[in-house]
Formats: sequence, structure tokens, C-alpha cells
Amino acid sequence: MFVSYEKLMGSDKVDLILPPWGSNANFAVAPLANRLGYPMLAPTALSRKLVEMKLPYFFLLLQQPDRMVGALVDMLVANSVKTLAVIYVDDLFGLENYAALKIALRSTSIQIVEEKSYPGDIKDLSPVLRSIKDKNPDAFIGLSYPPDTILASKQSKEIGFNPKFYYASVGTAFQLYRNVMTPAGAEGVLGMGSWNSKTSPVPRPTSMPTPRNLAARSRIAGPAATAGRAWRSCRRPSPKSVWTARRSATMWLALRTRPSLAMSSSPAAKTQLHRAPWASGRTASLRWSGR
Repeated sequence: MFVSYEKLMGSDKVDLILPPWGSNANFAVAPLANRLGYPMLAPTALSRKLVEMKLPYFFLLLQQPDRMVGALVDMLVANSVKTLAVIYVDDLFGLENYAALKIALRSTSIQIVEEKSYPGDIKDLSPVLRSIKDKNPDAFIGLSYPPDTILASKQSKEIGFNPKFYYASVGTAFQLYRNVMTPAGAEGVLGMGSWNSKTSPVPRPTSMPTPRNLAARSRIAGPAATAGRAWRSCRRPSPKSVWTARRSATMWLALRTRPSLAMSSSPAAKTQLHRAPWASGRTASLRWSGR
């Protein structure tokens, strides 16, 4: 890959380059693009090391590990999680997020019962998942890329591993994940995401939503929907919806509270997340419990 980019920019002298996918690949290519004067926007890179390189032609578009896992840990603490297990891919992405997670957990009473790294080309995660299942943690965190996110989710379902909170980093928002896991199987799974009030402003409602006016069903286009759409869906319910307006209110409250969100709510949103659906068959959902 590096040789291809070097040829495109150095020999062919193309007018524009598109970035590679993932933190590792961007880490390899960014210095070259900067040296040759090619602007590079990175929507899939998440690394403090890239920030610290201070490359003037390189632009990171994602929140960084401390903000991402910080929001996740806040949510776990707010929901009284006591124990968790974590697996992480053994590359720049996994290592930096794992390190940030360890730092974020220092100020909490949450105990890590198991932590394992794995290579990026892994084909079977069932042994480590079985080991984690035996320890029965409240939460599972997978600092994973799409192939291993799907692999871990499928194998967790196969062995009946069903913690209260199931988080897998990259890929849960993809349509492919929904297709593989089925809509019911994908329901209740947490994933990585972020939101910025400067680029997606939220219209301020005239009054706070209450349980009374959230009885009707509403539609949001997936778990990464913007807060503005979430609020609008509360006000304009649709009979063809698949998510309740309670979830819309939860997303609105959570996103108003934190600009960086780990695809769940912040403590101020006062949410409860039910178990992932694949063991018990129940549908998981976020419920607004504000007053």
C-alpha cells in the first residue's frame, strides 16, 4: 500500500489522493503525504500519536481515544457496572484505545476481570469469549475492527455469551453488521461514534419531552442518528416506525449533554440498557427515565 501511495504522489503526481482506511494505514501514509505536500483528510483514523506528529497537511476527523472511551466509561458507571472484560486488536487502534480505557477506569470502582489482545487477522475468538463468559462480567468491551466485530458478535451469540452491556467498536453502525446479525441480533449492541454540536446543531425544544407525549412510535434512521432528527421524530411520530419515541428522547438528552458519545447515553440522560437479545430473545432498548 505504501509503495502505491508513493508512486501516485511521487511519480504520477496525481492532483488528489484519498486516505487509506484505519489508524494503522493512516499512520504509515500520513508522513509521506505531508512530505510531498498532499492534503489528507482522515475520517477513519483515531490516534493520539498522529495528533502529536503535528503534520500540517494531515487532518483528523474523529474524536480521539480519551474522549471516546471516556464517554463509554461514564455510561458504564452511570449504570452501576461493577465488572468488565476487554479484548483489543493488537495494532495502533486497539493499543491506544485500550490504554485510554485503562486510564479512564482509574477513577472508577469497575474491575477488569479479563483483558486479551488478538492479532488483526484472527479467525476464531471463541476460546477467549468462552473464558470471559465463565467470569460473567457485567460488560464486554471489544476494541475491534469490522471483521473482528462481526466475528466476536457471531461467536458470542453461538456460545450464549450475553452480558448486560455488549460493546464492539467499529462496524456496529454498518448495514453489513445488521445484515449478518439480523435486526433482532443487532439490537442492544453498543458501538463507537461521536457527535459535534458545531457541525450538527440541535434545535432547542420549547419544552422537555415527558413520558406522556412520547407514547407514539417514531422513526430514527439507525443508532447513529443525529440529535436533531431524534427530537423531530418525537414531535412528528410515524406509524411505520421501528424505534419508540422514548429512545429519541434518550438520544436527544444524551447528545445535548456530551459532544462525544459512545453510541449510548451519558449519566445525565439517566438511561437503562437491557441485555443483548441473542441469549434470551428479548429485544433490548434504551429507555428514557428523566423526570
